[in-house]
Amino acid sequence: LAPPRHSLFESITIFAGVFLVMLALVGFNHCLGVLEPEFTYEGAWYASSICIIFALTAAPVGQPRQVFLAHTWCILVGFIFQQIPTGGFESMFDINKIPKVERVSGLPLTWKQAFSTAFGISGQAYLGIIHPPASS
Repeated sequence: LAPPRHSLFESITIFAGVFLVMLALVGFNHCLGVLEPEFTYEGAWYASSICIIFALTAAPVGQPRQVFLAHTWCILVGFIFQQIPTGGFESMFDINKIPKVERVSGLPLTWKQAFSTAFGISGQAYLGIIHPPASS
């Protein structure tokens, strides 16, 4: 079943909340770009979480606990997997392009990405903090 329709007043409130949050995120991104041009932060990545928070507030995945803990969990998983050295090749598919000596220097980037995503999602399921947008 689809979620129920919102009233016009609720829709206007959702519009205002989403607009203000996205304005703040885009402004934050712009300020960071001015201060540190090499640092990239894409506020639009949070659009799906913002949709759930403002428009699906009754859904279990839209509860503040789910949103906060799932994002925190996935951030921690990302930090942990960043500590694993990346191999001398970008992916498991171009292994023949790299000299044999570099092949053992770490885990291929594609493997790290797949492992971290799988660990993040399965950890959310185990901990009972499922929030799909946090997994991206």
